[in-house]
Amino acid sequence: MARYTWHPAELVKDTGGDSDSNKEWTVPTARDWHLYHITVVFTTITTEANRQLVVQCLNSDADVIAEAIPGAVQPASKVYTYNFAPGLADMTSFRDTDHMTTPIPGTWVLKAGQVLKVFDESSAAADTESDDIAVYVQGAWRGRGVGG
Repeated sequence: MARYTWHPAELVKDTGGDSDSNKEWTVPTARDWHLYHITVVFTTITTEANRQLVVQCLNSDADVIAEAIPGAVQPASKVYTYNFAPGLADMTSFRDTDHMTTPIPGTWVLKAGQVLKVFDESSAAADTESDDIAVYVQGAWRGRGVGG
């Protein structure tokens, strides 16, 4: 039954630098992902508008099946770090001026074909094309229907 063993891993390492505030990753065929911890470093440009970071899990039909929204918006011209994990405080203001934590369920498991999406919900309303998001996801994967 080794094929159902969870393997701890860095599931996503997107270091940013591509002026993109809308990121998506699809779970590969024959795999499941269990999300343990998500870190996002969000860099906003000088355009005057607040940003609202959102983390979503989408099913294969692009329906939202889970969502985490930090408790405060990010102003322009800032670099903030967000951490999402089970058991974290649901902060409504930034700590040490640039750090936010938001809890996620301990059972965030995505199946093959489902999507992890990290994005700026307000990007359509503002000129945010040069904003940048770096995303790091720690978790575990397991194979389904194939050997480990």
